[in-house]
Amino acid sequence: METCRAAVITEHNKPLTIQQVQIPNLDPGSLLVKITASTLCGTDVHRWHGPLSEGDTLPIITGHEPCGYVEDIAGERTDILGNPVKRGDRIVWSYVACGSCYYCAVALQPCICPGRASWGHNRSDEHPYLLGSCAEYMYVPVHALGHPWGLTISCADILYNGIFERFPRVRIAFLEGGIAWLLLLLERLHASHETHFQYIPEGEFGVREEQDPAKQIRQLIKDGRLYLGVETEELTMPFAIKTVGNKPFLYSSDFPHEVTHESCKHDLGELMESGEISDDDKAALLCRNAETFYKLPL
Repeated sequence: METCRAAVITEHNKPLTIQQVQIPNLDPGSLLVKITASTLCGTDVHRWHGPLSEGDTLPIITGHEPCGYVEDIAGERTDILGNPVKRGDRIVWSYVACGSCYYCAVALQPCICPGRASWGHNRSDEHPYLLGSCAEYMYVPVHALGHPWGLTISCADILYNGIFERFPRVRIAFLEGGIAWLLLLLERLHASHETHFQYIPEGEFGVREEQDPAKQIRQLIKDGRLYLGVETEELTMPFAIKTVGNKPFLYSSDFPHEVTHESCKHDLGELMESGEISDDDKAALLCRNAETFYKLPL
């Protein structure tokens, strides 16, 4: 299976051409999906009439609202709830944003995320070729939403099901998702709990109507029971420290996975030179919080 059929825009305002388009090798974390259905929206029609931006050059496989079955997967992927995606799963997907930048997690405007991936306007004669849903197969690029959204939902589940109360000695670290999802969670819980609280029978654990879940998270952080893995270059780090303090954040070097001595030293150097956080913040991120969480020395 080296090529597949696709409906390609080769000329504006002309009938689409059915062509054989190359099926790419999968990059780590990417998917190949066998398309079973695809909608067409006004954007697709406008793009057929003419380019919507300077980057729209032909030939293009249009379509960006797909549904299909996972044909192949390179490595591991999760859905928005953090569940593993596997071959044979029927999935739908949309444009993906990074989930961690200011626009995604604070402004809640992922449509202007600088790292957003999109499709339906990409040249079909350039790798990865199949970035439109009017084709037999579509390439789904790797993205960064799986962990942040999964952590957001998992943290809310843990909080609202009273896990910290049921297990008063437990400490939980939410790793591989960065900082910004916590800011999103605090904002949404603060805005929603007053009108969307859950009923909890007497004697059961959980967040009750009269309680403030955002305050509970801050108290868990103060008590050394809730932690996050973070990177050194996170744009929202200064604001997050201002919001919840520096106690929950653990530096994730990820060494030796996907990094080198040189890249680690570069990241650490940038953090140490930062004037946006204090020396105490840096000590907490790089050493003190990890010692507290892992109870070091043993």
